[in-house]
Amino acid sequence: MAAKQSFVRYDVEGRSLAVSLTVDKPRVMVSEPVFATLVFSGDALAIEVGWMGDNSLGRPEDYRLAFVDADGATLPGPDPGPQFGGQSWTVALAPGRDHRARLLLAHWVVGLKPGRYTLRGETTIRVRTDAGAPWRELSVVVETPVEVVADDAAALGRIFRELGAVAVGERHDAASEALRQLEVVRDRQVIPEWLRIAELPGYEHKFAAARALAQWDDDRALAAIVRIAATQAADLPAVGYATEALRAQSAAQLRVAAAQALATSPHRDATSALLALKDDPEQSVRLTVVHRLAKLTDPAAQALLTAFAADGDAMVRGEARRYLVERR
Repeated sequence: MAAKQSFVRYDVEGRSLAVSLTVDKPRVMVSEPVFATLVFSGDALAIEVGWMGDNSLGRPEDYRLAFVDADGATLPGPDPGPQFGGQSWTVALAPGRDHRARLLLAHWVVGLKPGRYTLRGETTIRVRTDAGAPWRELSVVVETPVEVVADDAAALGRIFRELGAVAVGERHDAASEALRQLEVVRDRQVIPEWLRIAELPGYEHKFAAARALAQWDDDRALAAIVRIAATQAADLPAVGYATEALRAQSAAQLRVAAAQALATSPHRDATSALLALKDDPEQSVRLTVVHRLAKLTDPAAQALLTAFAADGDAMVRGEARRYLVERR
């Protein structure tokens, strides 16, 4: 069964702008990570997109998706958190050249239940006919049907394995998209895929794995995060780094990601694994350790905070001293 697609056409100073919304599958399971695609097509038009930045979900703030049920009620969405940065770019539309926004459905809905829905996509773009024309703001609304069915554990497991195979493959764009899909999965069947991803030498895979494995109370997940926390420059491929300093910086960023994962992990041994990083040369790792120590009340935590109060980095030193004052 082919995915159903909805179109809306807008007139822009006598030229046609077509907007379509497609769901990768017309029938999806509740926990299945699926994308919708918003496509802008036109002839001799320019649109400005992406000008409001992304939020903490990695979700673009200038797009909105809503699941509307048969009664016209809109399902609630997750808290998007703060917005990060913001950039804009212009896309020239012409026959054979369109603009596509891939929107992961899980970033817009929580508490999804089986049923038939209308998926509504909304955004505001700026559009003009040529470089000398003024930008015109255009509100876009397009809808498409989608059916949600109950989860099937075996079918989900197959989907996770397929995504895992793509995520470790050599097609970069497809691998990045598969990583994004796996990141929203909250089913334990996904753990083996993340363990395989974590063993790849590349930065992107290790970084995503550290974040994803942080949510699981699982011995294998903890061990993988600990291995990432030990990453050194020599562990990363030299290809792709202009200088050895940049390679070392990436290794440090992976250790930070792993430290942050240990700080939030529900595993009983996560805290001790994090405290073992107290001498890491990267100040952000040590700062993560300090923030975790501030929540511990045992004498050993007090002693470590006291030691950090003499740290060589001013921020680490200052945070440790602040926490010590608060404990008095």
